[in-house]
Amino acid sequence: MRAKEFIFEAAKPSIKSIVPPTDISQEDNYQAFANLSQTEINQLGQPRYISKEMWPQFRKWLVQRSLASNPTLDPVLTAYTPGETLALFKHPEIAKWHQEIVHHKVPPEYKMVAFVPCGKTKPWANAARGIYKSYNQIIKDKRYPVYFVTVSEPLGIVPSSLWSDFPQYDNPGLFKDDTQQSGGLFTADWKQYYGTGKQKMPFDPAAYSQCIQFLGNIINQFIENNPQVQYVSFVEDKMFKASSNNVGTHSAMLSHTDKIDPAHRYLKRAAPREEPYNYVDQSLSTHFNKPDQS
Repeated sequence: MRAKEFIFEAAKPSIKSIVPPTDISQEDNYQAFANLSQTEINQLGQPRYISKEMWPQFRKWLVQRSLASNPTLDPVLTAYTPGETLALFKHPEIAKWHQEIVHHKVPPEYKMVAFVPCGKTKPWANAARGIYKSYNQIIKDKRYPVYFVTVSEPLGIVPSSLWSDFPQYDNPGLFKDDTQQSGGLFTADWKQYYGTGKQKMPFDPAAYSQCIQFLGNIINQFIENNPQVQYVSFVEDKMFKASSNNVGTHSAMLSHTDKIDPAHRYLKRAAPREEPYNYVDQSLSTHFNKPDQS
């Protein structure tokens, strides 16, 4: 189901107004464990990890919070662990997207593709807040012949021409940081709702590696099918180093292709929480004003 097919009349509820549910059905219980890897199932109940008894309620709460953030979300297209992400790749709508997107052609008027990170606020077209406010403004200004392409888990890529028409998902399951993986739950939230310290969510490193390789291959196929343009990226949280293993999910995905010059792998923004408009605009200006650029 695509974003443009939804019409909503009610105001979107605040994420902070969503409290953990108490009505857990047999179906909820089944779905909570259906797509976890065996490694992740074994982690539940281990020291500092969420218990098996708590997981169905907790996962339902994550889905409800995701819906509060994006009412257009299809709850089936959610994944909060690497194992769930691997399973999501097999969903017919996601699999169809993967099959088609690698053949997407960059429009001929563009000389460059700029990879940017996905954002929690969806859909991204005409976004009035978050990092996509900046990207949309740069596109609107038409200062450079640059085609923006989102790096996404679980979709691989989402070209800017499809920012209003892509499967509405929420997939924080590949984030290695516990707060990011849980969609923004801090220690204070755990204490408020569960009376505990922060709990670890299940995370299968082997499944994570499989996901990164799979999604990286989608990006690579897209690049190979569009050899006529140059490529830059704005996904790094810190200066990119080819030898570093301490990289974010999007950076890891891009590292599966050798077709992006490391010198053209820019930071996401100049400073944390700063809007990226000026940084991205200045970086593109520097690039297009190089003597070898036509």
